[in-house]
Amino acid sequence: MASGRSLVQEVEFRLEGSFQQQEIEKEIDIVKLQVRLSQRLRGRLEEAAKHNDRSMNTEIVDRLDVSFQREDQKEMIRTATQEAVKAAVELILPQQPPGKPQLSDEELSHPSADKEEKSK
Repeated sequence: MASGRSLVQEVEFRLEGSFQQQEIEKEIDIVKLQVRLSQRLRGRLEEAAKHNDRSMNTEIVDRLDVSFQREDQKEMIRTATQEAVKAAVELILPQQPPGKPQLSDEELSHPSADKEEKSK
């Protein structure tokens, strides 16, 4: 054999590696998932993995992770924007006199909704 091990040693070596891999997967909570892809998408993934010098599995996992990170960032930006607008409105607008309705969070985040409501 090219590795210098006998057939028995090679089998033992591969089994040991397989068992170690299984233990690592158990420790870091990795699960196997089968997915059906179009031939076109598979080809794109193969090209991207080759271009990025990594396995298809790593390419897929990284792309999924990045897409979830983007969603999380969008949500954080949306929340921060709403909080900033609300804080700015509270600084700019004087306190409403008693009996006059306060602007709702919906009206603060969508000022055009107030105009539409008044036109009805």
